[in-house]
Amino acid sequence: TGLPYPTESGGILRAPKSWSAQSPISLPMGYEVSVTPLQLALAYSTFANGGELVEPALVKQVIGPDGSVLYEHQRRVVRRVVSKATADKVRHMLLDVVDEGTAVEAAIDNFMLAGKTGTPRSTVHGHYVVGRYNPNFVGIFPADNPQYVIVVKMTAPQSSIYAAQTAAPVTKVILQAAVA
Repeated sequence: TGLPYPTESGGILRAPKSWSAQSPISLPMGYEVSVTPLQLALAYSTFANGGELVEPALVKQVIGPDGSVLYEHQRRVVRRVVSKATADKVRHMLLDVVDEGTAVEAAIDNFMLAGKTGTPRSTVHGHYVVGRYNPNFVGIFPADNPQYVIVVKMTAPQSSIYAAQTAAPVTKVILQAAVA
């Protein structure tokens, strides 16, 4: 992501020459790929930012005891990843996921939310664990004028393995509290 933290995982995306015969089927479903929640948020923020990859920041502003601004993060575009038209089209598709797809449980009244559920299998030492999942939801809020990207990731929930029944409803609770 470019954040100056030495412990950030680089994620996993093997070069095509290292793919197996199963890779073309697995990759579109999100398997054989690994990202951190921050990397996932950064990827989706590209759609929120009209196709531009913007440098992430963990601190927006630091205000001193006297109220003066000691530090303020300046927005920096790293590069254009996709055209604005493509970013808008993807964001529109992500609206459908919340309106009528797998993330209907994330929808909140009076605001448009775009997003995507994911139900990846857990891994231990690079191998998938049978029957253990880490569902997640990533959302762009509000979808019509993006201000935030939210990622809710759960680790082996007991109630359900599906993000539609776990991470999506948790996202709704978080966003309702934020707009209340």
